[in-house]
Amino acid sequence: MRRHWRKSVIGLLLGILFLWLSLRHVEWARVRSALGAVDLLLFLAAFLVGQTSNWVRACRWRLLLARPVPVGGLFAATMIGYFANFALPARLGELFRVERLKRAHGVPRGRGLASLVAEKVLDGLTLCVILGGILLVNDFPAWVSWVAYASFALFGGALMAILVFLRYRQWALALVRRLLSPFGRLSTSVLHFAESAAEGLETLRRPASFISSLLLSFAVWAIETVAVWTLLRAAGLDLGLEAALFVVTILSLGMLVPSPPGFVGTYEYFGSRALGLLAVDASAALAATFLLHLQFLFATVVVGVACLLWTGVGFGALREGVTEE
Repeated sequence: MRRHWRKSVIGLLLGILFLWLSLRHVEWARVRSALGAVDLLLFLAAFLVGQTSNWVRACRWRLLLARPVPVGGLFAATMIGYFANFALPARLGELFRVERLKRAHGVPRGRGLASLVAEKVLDGLTLCVILGGILLVNDFPAWVSWVAYASFALFGGALMAILVFLRYRQWALALVRRLLSPFGRLSTSVLHFAESAAEGLETLRRPASFISSLLLSFAVWAIETVAVWTLLRAAGLDLGLEAALFVVTILSLGMLVPSPPGFVGTYEYFGSRALGLLAVDASAALAATFLLHLQFLFATVVVGVACLLWTGVGFGALREGVTEE
Protein backbone atom coordinates (compact mmCIF):
# COMPACT_ATOMS: atom_id res chain seq x y z
CA MET A 1 0.00 0.00 0.00
CA ARG A 2 2.95 2.33 0.66
CA ARG A 3 4.01 1.84 -2.97
CA HIS A 4 0.55 2.92 -4.15
CA TRP A 5 0.73 6.11 -2.10
CA ARG A 6 4.21 6.87 -3.43
CA LYS A 7 2.83 6.62 -6.95
CA SER A 8 -0.11 8.84 -6.02
CA VAL A 9 2.22 11.56 -4.69
CA ILE A 10 4.26 11.47 -7.90
CA GLY A 11 1.06 11.60 -9.93
CA LEU A 12 -0.23 14.56 -7.92
CA LEU A 13 2.98 16.54 -8.40
CA LEU A 14 3.04 15.82 -12.13
CA GLY A 15 -0.65 16.71 -12.39
CA ILE A 16 -0.01 20.10 -10.78
CA LEU A 17 2.93 20.72 -13.13
CA PHE A 18 0.98 19.77 -16.24
CA LEU A 19 -2.02 21.84 -15.14
CA TRP A 20 0.21 24.88 -14.68
CA LEU A 21 1.76 24.35 -18.12
CA SER A 22 -1.74 24.12 -19.62
CA LEU A 23 -3.13 27.25 -17.99
CA ARG A 24 -0.28 29.71 -18.18
CA HIS A 25 -0.93 31.19 -21.66
CA VAL A 26 -4.73 31.20 -21.93
CA GLU A 27 -7.25 34.04 -22.00
CA TRP A 28 -9.90 33.06 -19.48
CA ALA A 29 -12.58 35.28 -21.00
CA ARG A 30 -12.30 33.34 -24.26
CA VAL A 31 -12.32 30.01 -22.43
CA ARG A 32 -15.51 30.96 -20.56
CA SER A 33 -17.12 32.20 -23.77
CA ALA A 34 -16.32 28.97 -25.61
CA LEU A 35 -17.64 26.80 -22.79
CA GLY A 36 -20.82 28.89 -22.60
CA ALA A 37 -21.54 28.20 -26.28
CA VAL A 38 -21.30 24.39 -26.05
CA ASP A 39 -23.93 22.43 -27.98
CA LEU A 40 -25.52 20.24 -25.28
CA LEU A 41 -27.18 17.89 -27.78
CA LEU A 42 -23.81 17.07 -29.32
CA PHE A 43 -22.39 16.64 -25.81
CA LEU A 44 -25.08 14.05 -25.04
CA ALA A 45 -24.52 12.34 -28.40
CA ALA A 46 -20.79 12.04 -27.65
CA PHE A 47 -21.62 10.53 -24.25
CA LEU A 48 -23.74 7.81 -25.88
CA VAL A 49 -21.12 7.07 -28.54
CA GLY A 50 -18.46 6.81 -25.84
CA GLN A 51 -20.48 4.19 -23.97
CA THR A 52 -20.73 2.20 -27.18
CA SER A 53 -16.93 2.01 -27.25
CA ASN A 54 -16.94 0.78 -23.65
CA TRP A 55 -19.39 -1.96 -24.60
CA VAL A 56 -17.03 -3.05 -27.39
CA ARG A 57 -14.24 -3.09 -24.80
CA ALA A 58 -16.32 -5.49 -22.75
CA CYS A 59 -16.78 -7.73 -25.82
CA ARG A 60 -13.01 -7.76 -26.35
CA TRP A 61 -12.42 -8.52 -22.67
CA ARG A 62 -14.73 -11.55 -22.95
CA LEU A 63 -12.67 -12.79 -25.89
CA LEU A 64 -9.40 -12.31 -24.01
CA LEU A 65 -10.74 -14.12 -20.95
CA ALA A 66 -11.93 -17.07 -23.06
CA ARG A 67 -14.67 -17.57 -20.46
CA PRO A 68 -18.49 -17.49 -20.92
CA VAL A 69 -18.88 -14.34 -18.84
CA PRO A 70 -21.85 -12.10 -19.78
CA VAL A 71 -20.81 -8.99 -21.68
CA GLY A 72 -23.09 -6.91 -19.44
CA GLY A 73 -21.19 -8.08 -16.38
CA LEU A 74 -17.86 -7.21 -17.99
CA PHE A 75 -19.18 -3.78 -18.98
CA ALA A 76 -20.25 -3.17 -15.38
CA ALA A 77 -16.85 -4.31 -14.05
CA THR A 78 -15.09 -2.02 -16.54
CA MET A 79 -17.09 1.04 -15.56
CA ILE A 80 -16.71 0.30 -11.84
CA GLY A 81 -12.96 0.13 -12.43
CA TYR A 82 -12.99 3.45 -14.28
CA PHE A 83 -14.93 5.01 -11.41
CA ALA A 84 -12.37 3.65 -8.94
CA ASN A 85 -9.59 5.24 -11.02
CA PHE A 86 -11.44 8.52 -10.70
CA ALA A 87 -12.00 8.21 -6.96
CA LEU A 88 -8.75 6.59 -5.77
CA PRO A 89 -5.01 7.20 -6.25
CA ALA A 90 -2.47 5.05 -8.13
CA ARG A 91 -5.02 3.77 -10.69
CA LEU A 92 -6.34 1.06 -8.40
CA GLY A 93 -9.36 0.72 -10.66
CA GLU A 94 -7.75 -2.14 -12.59
CA LEU A 95 -7.61 -4.18 -9.39
CA PHE A 96 -11.27 -3.31 -8.77
CA ARG A 97 -12.11 -4.78 -12.19
CA VAL A 98 -10.28 -7.98 -11.28
CA GLU A 99 -11.98 -8.18 -7.88
CA ARG A 100 -15.43 -7.62 -9.38
CA LEU A 101 -14.76 -10.36 -11.93
CA LYS A 102 -13.70 -12.75 -9.16
CA ARG A 103 -16.71 -12.06 -6.94
CA ALA A 104 -19.38 -12.02 -9.63
CA HIS A 105 -18.16 -14.67 -12.06
CA GLY A 106 -15.56 -16.73 -10.22
CA VAL A 107 -12.70 -15.82 -12.56
CA PRO A 108 -9.37 -16.34 -10.74
CA ARG A 109 -7.56 -13.10 -9.99
CA GLY A 110 -4.45 -14.16 -11.88
CA ARG A 111 -6.44 -14.85 -15.03
CA GLY A 112 -8.37 -11.60 -14.69
CA LEU A 113 -5.26 -9.52 -14.17
CA ALA A 114 -3.48 -11.19 -17.10
CA SER A 115 -6.43 -10.41 -19.38
CA LEU A 116 -6.13 -6.73 -18.43
CA VAL A 117 -2.41 -6.81 -19.23
CA ALA A 118 -3.29 -8.27 -22.65
CA GLU A 119 -5.94 -5.56 -23.07
CA LYS A 120 -3.45 -2.76 -22.33
CA VAL A 121 -0.86 -4.23 -24.70
CA LEU A 122 -3.42 -4.48 -27.51
CA ASP A 123 -4.61 -0.92 -26.90
CA GLY A 124 -1.04 0.37 -26.87
CA LEU A 125 -0.06 -1.42 -30.08
CA THR A 126 -3.23 -0.23 -31.80
CA LEU A 127 -2.52 3.37 -30.84
CA CYS A 128 1.09 3.03 -32.04
CA VAL A 129 -0.08 1.78 -35.44
CA ILE A 130 -2.58 4.64 -35.68
CA LEU A 131 -0.04 7.28 -34.68
CA GLY A 132 2.51 5.81 -37.08
CA GLY A 133 0.00 6.07 -39.92
CA ILE A 134 -0.77 9.68 -39.02
CA LEU A 135 2.93 10.56 -38.96
CA LEU A 136 3.42 9.09 -42.43
CA VAL A 137 1.09 11.67 -44.00
CA ASN A 138 1.58 14.64 -41.65
CA ASP A 139 4.51 16.74 -40.48
CA PHE A 140 4.53 17.07 -36.69
CA PRO A 141 7.31 18.11 -34.28
CA ALA A 142 9.97 15.56 -33.38
CA TRP A 143 8.55 14.94 -29.91
CA VAL A 144 5.45 13.33 -31.46
CA SER A 145 7.68 10.83 -33.28
CA TRP A 146 9.51 10.11 -30.04
CA VAL A 147 6.17 9.41 -28.35
CA ALA A 148 5.43 6.90 -31.11
CA TYR A 149 8.87 5.25 -30.84
CA ALA A 150 8.78 5.03 -27.03
CA SER A 151 5.23 3.68 -27.01
CA PHE A 152 6.01 1.06 -29.62
CA ALA A 153 9.11 -0.01 -27.70
CA LEU A 154 7.06 -0.29 -24.50
CA PHE A 155 4.08 -2.21 -25.87
CA GLY A 156 5.99 -4.19 -28.50
CA GLY A 157 8.49 -5.22 -25.83
CA ALA A 158 5.65 -6.19 -23.48
CA LEU A 159 4.07 -8.37 -26.17
CA MET A 160 7.38 -10.08 -26.93
CA ALA A 161 7.96 -10.71 -23.20
CA ILE A 162 4.51 -12.29 -22.90
CA LEU A 163 5.04 -14.51 -25.93
CA VAL A 164 8.46 -15.64 -24.67
CA PHE A 165 6.96 -16.40 -21.26
CA LEU A 166 4.19 -18.45 -22.86
CA ARG A 167 6.62 -20.25 -25.17
CA TYR A 168 8.70 -21.35 -22.15
CA ARG A 169 5.80 -21.46 -19.73
CA GLN A 170 6.60 -24.76 -18.07
CA TRP A 171 10.25 -23.84 -17.58
CA ALA A 172 9.28 -20.42 -16.15
CA LEU A 173 6.75 -21.92 -13.74
CA ALA A 174 9.26 -24.53 -12.64
CA LEU A 175 11.76 -21.77 -11.92
CA VAL A 176 9.16 -19.87 -9.87
CA ARG A 177 8.37 -23.07 -7.95
CA ARG A 178 12.04 -23.66 -7.19
CA LEU A 179 12.74 -20.08 -6.10
CA LEU A 180 9.72 -19.93 -3.81
CA SER A 181 9.92 -23.44 -2.38
CA PRO A 182 11.48 -22.25 0.95
CA PHE A 183 8.42 -20.04 1.61
CA GLY A 184 5.88 -22.82 2.13
CA ARG A 185 2.26 -21.77 1.70
CA LEU A 186 3.27 -18.47 0.11
CA SER A 187 4.99 -20.33 -2.72
CA THR A 188 1.82 -22.34 -3.36
CA SER A 189 -0.31 -19.18 -3.58
CA VAL A 190 2.13 -17.36 -5.85
CA LEU A 191 2.53 -20.38 -8.11
CA HIS A 192 -1.24 -20.78 -8.37
CA PHE A 193 -1.50 -17.08 -9.29
CA ALA A 194 1.25 -17.45 -11.93
CA GLU A 195 -0.41 -20.49 -13.49
CA SER A 196 -3.74 -18.69 -13.60
CA ALA A 197 -2.09 -15.64 -15.19
CA ALA A 198 -0.42 -17.82 -17.83
CA GLU A 199 -3.82 -19.26 -18.75
CA GLY A 200 -5.20 -15.73 -19.04
CA LEU A 201 -2.48 -14.79 -21.56
CA GLU A 202 -2.91 -17.85 -23.77
CA THR A 203 -5.36 -15.96 -26.00
CA LEU A 204 -2.47 -13.95 -27.40
CA ARG A 205 -0.86 -17.16 -28.72
CA ARG A 206 -3.91 -18.21 -30.73
CA PRO A 207 -3.85 -16.41 -34.11
CA ALA A 208 -7.64 -16.27 -34.56
CA SER A 209 -8.22 -14.88 -31.06
CA PHE A 210 -5.34 -12.43 -31.35
CA ILE A 211 -6.53 -11.07 -34.70
CA SER A 212 -10.14 -10.82 -33.47
CA SER A 213 -9.02 -8.97 -30.33
CA LEU A 214 -6.87 -6.64 -32.40
CA LEU A 215 -9.77 -5.86 -34.75
CA LEU A 216 -11.97 -5.10 -31.76
CA SER A 217 -9.21 -2.79 -30.48
CA PHE A 218 -9.32 -0.83 -33.73
CA ALA A 219 -13.12 -0.72 -33.42
CA VAL A 220 -12.82 0.68 -29.88
CA TRP A 221 -10.58 3.53 -30.99
CA ALA A 222 -12.61 4.23 -34.11
CA ILE A 223 -15.71 4.72 -31.95
CA GLU A 224 -13.71 6.81 -29.45
CA THR A 225 -12.62 9.00 -32.37
CA VAL A 226 -16.22 9.60 -33.42
CA ALA A 227 -17.06 10.56 -29.81
CA VAL A 228 -14.14 13.02 -29.62
CA TRP A 229 -14.96 14.44 -33.06
CA THR A 230 -18.55 15.04 -31.89
CA LEU A 231 -17.32 16.76 -28.72
CA LEU A 232 -14.95 18.99 -30.68
CA ARG A 233 -17.86 20.06 -32.85
CA ALA A 234 -19.87 20.69 -29.68
CA ALA A 235 -17.06 23.03 -28.61
CA GLY A 236 -17.25 24.88 -31.93
CA LEU A 237 -14.13 23.38 -33.52
CA ASP A 238 -14.63 22.31 -37.14
CA LEU A 239 -11.97 19.62 -37.30
CA GLY A 240 -12.05 16.42 -39.33
CA LEU A 241 -12.01 12.81 -38.19
CA GLU A 242 -8.26 12.52 -38.79
CA ALA A 243 -7.66 15.45 -36.43
CA ALA A 244 -9.93 13.84 -33.83
CA LEU A 245 -8.00 10.58 -34.23
CA PHE A 246 -4.74 12.40 -33.57
CA VAL A 247 -6.18 13.99 -30.40
CA VAL A 248 -7.43 10.60 -29.19
CA THR A 249 -4.03 9.01 -29.77
CA ILE A 250 -1.97 11.71 -28.02
CA LEU A 251 -4.43 11.90 -25.13
CA SER A 252 -4.50 8.14 -24.62
CA LEU A 253 -0.72 7.67 -24.77
CA GLY A 254 -0.31 10.72 -22.54
CA MET A 255 -2.39 9.01 -19.89
CA LEU A 256 0.47 6.55 -19.39
CA VAL A 257 2.17 9.29 -17.38
CA PRO A 258 1.53 9.01 -13.59
CA SER A 259 -1.52 11.15 -12.80
CA PRO A 260 -3.69 12.19 -9.86
CA PRO A 261 -7.24 10.75 -9.61
CA GLY A 262 -9.35 11.78 -12.59
CA PHE A 263 -6.20 12.51 -14.68
CA VAL A 264 -6.46 16.17 -13.69
CA GLY A 265 -3.62 18.16 -15.26
CA THR A 266 -2.23 15.46 -17.54
CA TYR A 267 -5.49 15.35 -19.51
CA GLU A 268 -5.51 19.14 -19.96
CA TYR A 269 -1.86 19.24 -20.98
CA PHE A 270 -1.88 16.50 -23.61
CA GLY A 271 -5.28 17.47 -24.98
CA SER A 272 -4.38 21.12 -25.40
CA ARG A 273 -0.95 20.23 -26.84
CA ALA A 274 -2.53 17.94 -29.43
CA LEU A 275 -5.05 20.60 -30.44
CA GLY A 276 -2.29 23.21 -30.53
CA LEU A 277 -0.48 21.12 -33.14
CA LEU A 278 -3.67 21.28 -35.20
CA ALA A 279 -3.45 25.11 -35.30
CA VAL A 280 -6.05 25.67 -32.57
CA ASP A 281 -5.12 28.65 -30.37
CA ALA A 282 -4.34 28.06 -26.70
CA SER A 283 -7.62 29.37 -25.26
CA ALA A 284 -9.87 27.45 -27.67
CA ALA A 285 -7.72 24.32 -27.23
CA LEU A 286 -8.03 24.47 -23.44
CA ALA A 287 -11.80 25.05 -23.62
CA ALA A 288 -12.23 22.04 -25.90
CA THR A 289 -9.98 19.91 -23.68
CA PHE A 290 -12.00 20.97 -20.62
CA LEU A 291 -15.11 19.77 -22.44
CA LEU A 292 -13.49 16.46 -23.38
CA HIS A 293 -12.38 15.95 -19.79
CA LEU A 294 -15.79 16.94 -18.41
CA GLN A 295 -17.49 14.37 -20.62
CA PHE A 296 -14.97 11.71 -19.57
CA LEU A 297 -15.52 12.43 -15.86
CA PHE A 298 -19.29 12.70 -16.29
CA ALA A 299 -19.46 9.32 -18.02
CA THR A 300 -17.10 7.75 -15.49
CA VAL A 301 -19.04 8.91 -12.45
CA VAL A 302 -22.60 8.52 -13.75
CA VAL A 303 -22.16 5.15 -15.45
CA GLY A 304 -19.75 3.85 -12.79
CA VAL A 305 -22.15 4.64 -9.93
CA ALA A 306 -25.08 3.23 -11.93
CA CYS A 307 -23.16 -0.03 -12.40
CA LEU A 308 -22.36 -0.18 -8.69
CA LEU A 309 -26.07 0.20 -7.89
CA TRP A 310 -27.07 -2.29 -10.58
CA THR A 311 -24.67 -4.97 -9.38
CA GLY A 312 -25.59 -4.37 -5.74
CA VAL A 313 -21.95 -4.51 -4.66
CA GLY A 314 -20.72 -1.79 -2.36
CA PHE A 315 -17.60 0.18 -3.24
CA GLY A 316 -16.25 -0.54 0.24
CA ALA A 317 -16.60 -4.30 -0.23
CA LEU A 318 -14.60 -4.19 -3.45
CA ARG A 319 -12.00 -2.01 -1.80
CA GLU A 320 -11.63 -4.54 1.00
CA GLY A 321 -11.01 -7.29 -1.52
CA VAL A 322 -8.40 -5.21 -3.34
CA THR A 323 -6.64 -4.42 -0.06
CA GLU A 324 -6.57 -8.09 0.90
CA GLU A 325 -5.18 -9.00 -2.51
